[in-house]
Amino acid sequence: MILKPIFTLLLISVFTVVGFSQEKYFTKEAEITFVSKSEVIVIDGTNKKSGSIFNINTGELVFIVIVDDFDFHIPLAEEHFNENYLESEVYPKAKFKGKIKDYQKLDLKKDGTYPVIVEGEMKIHGVTKDVTEKGILSIENGEIKAESHFFILLKDYNIKIPSLVSDKVNEKIAISVSAKYKPFNP
Repeated sequence: MILKPIFTLLLISVFTVVGFSQEKYFTKEAEITFVSKSEVIVIDGTNKKSGSIFNINTGELVFIVIVDDFDFHIPLAEEHFNENYLESEVYPKAKFKGKIKDYQKLDLKKDGTYPVIVEGEMKIHGVTKDVTEKGILSIENGEIKAESHFFILLKDYNIKIPSLVSDKVNEKIAISVSAKYKPFNP
């Protein structure tokens, strides 16, 4: 598919916008998982190919997710997800751009686990919303890992569920994000 090379170019362009330095960390393998749990069925998808950049000088974070890179346990759910709900041909990517609140108070030179609050804009299905979510930033032997678990409402992103399957899809979707960063060396 043509989006895979475009994704690489998109990451490069984001690096250019964010700026290059030895203080930038990145991953092309951030894991994004979502779960819709209803009384009838559990629908879940995982994307292990998401890109993210973390600026350790400023606390800025960017995530770019190619929508059709989600894998599902139920093949029909994947088809409906891409064709009917997230319309991946019309809206091929989702994006988050934000910053860790009170970032200057963190000491990332020493190992530890740091609870953080991340504020920014999330764009899904062509809709951009301001979000504030809790997360964890972990430092171990110089390796940086970011994690967050939160919920989104489908209606907030103009994702419509037909009444025929409304008992199978929960309006409140659980999202998990996990990223292990490596230093960016241009």
